[in-house]
Amino acid sequence: MALRRDSRTAKELGETLDLSLPTVYRRLDRLCECGLVTSTTEVRDDGTHCRRYECDFDETVVSLSDEGFRTESRSTPPVSGDQVESENN
Repeated sequence: MALRRDSRTAKELGETLDLSLPTVYRRLDRLCECGLVTSTTEVRDDGTHCRRYECDFDETVVSLSDEGFRTESRSTPPVSGDQVESENN
């Protein structure tokens, strides 16, 4: 949920979630491998750079049955500018 609204750095996530940076990076690596989080490199005005992470899905559904838990992440396809324009007309 810490990434739900906007992108954040690993340091920002660690501070928000009260986790160590190694733990944050391990979890982010796993989430990226699963396709749930994407990362981009941000270059700052002073030439330094950092990696920003953001959520790559819209919702997660968790269901419980006799067989156990099942999770499903759902994404809404990006809307192109042409689609937005025609929807607004």
